Amino acid sequence: MTPPRTQDSPPRQRRKASQAHQDAIRAAALTVFATQGFDGASTRQIAAAGFEVGHLSYYYPTKEALWRDVVSAGQPELQAVLDEGLRAAVGLPATQQAARVLPEVLRYFARHPLLSRLMLHELSVSSPRHDWVVDTLAKPVWLRLQPLFEALEAEGALDGADAATAYFTIVTSAIAMFGSSQEIRRISGLDVEDDDRIEQHIRLLMRAITPSGVPTAKPARARASRRA
Repeated sequence: MTPPRTQDSPPRQRRKASQAHQDAIRAAALTVFATQGFDGASTRQIAAAGFEVGHLSYYYPTKEALWRDVVSAGQPELQAVLDEGLRAAVGLPATQQAARVLPEVLRYFARHPLLSRLMLHELSVSSPRHDWVVDTLAKPVWLRLQPLFEALEAEGALDGADAATAYFTIVTSAIAMFGSSQEIRRISGLDVEDDDRIEQHIRLLMRAITPSGVPTAKPARARASRRA
């Protein structure tokens, strides 16, 4: 089956239409995977967002291929956040580096609550997908930030904690908070997707490293345009 296209449309236009169609499939699949889990999700549920099942199989021959593409899609943005923050922080003391780099990393998870939810689910079960997420996605982020946390430990900025403990305390807290927004709202009525609440949570986490927290920053993306 060929991807949907306008008859006699120029090749560039067809490529753009194909990419837009694939992006829409990923967005629909992310919602289903995040709410139903991999085993509970079906291609028919994903296609119900307005696609033909045959179009899904054209781009993704298996459900796992679609799942991997969905999970991987946000990694270039996260890598760009890390690259930009670490580059801007070169030469600064570790606590100042952390204040430059970590809030933007945490805001990334806030901008992608469905991806955070999906990661929470996959990291909580034993499966080949769990190992793939750990080795392909989670571990590289730790390796990028490990030198920063080791420098924080050497400066005595972690209240006696080791680098790995501090890293996972901060990062997993953000993923759990932003990936559990539905449960938190149901339990307490708290809207953790509110921009001010996001910044409050990040300041609280950063006080574990910098007693003054972090300067109030303009939220990276307003609620109306926050991506999944």
